Amino acid sequence: MAVHVDEMVSEVTAESDSPAAGTSKQAQWEEQASIRSTQAQIARDRFRTAAEGYDD
Repeated sequence: MAVHVDEMVSEVTAESDSPAAGTSKQAQWEEQASIRSTQAQIARDRFRTAAEGYDD
């Protein structure tokens, strides 16, 4: 079944990806700790769900 789109409207808002100049060191450390925790959880899940030997 073919679909024809006659008109499309979108809105784009530009936002900075860099943190604000007033960002505290504490917030940066908390973000890094959160990232490390997430990476550790991913590694545990990968290990837990991996097949034995060379099956995967």
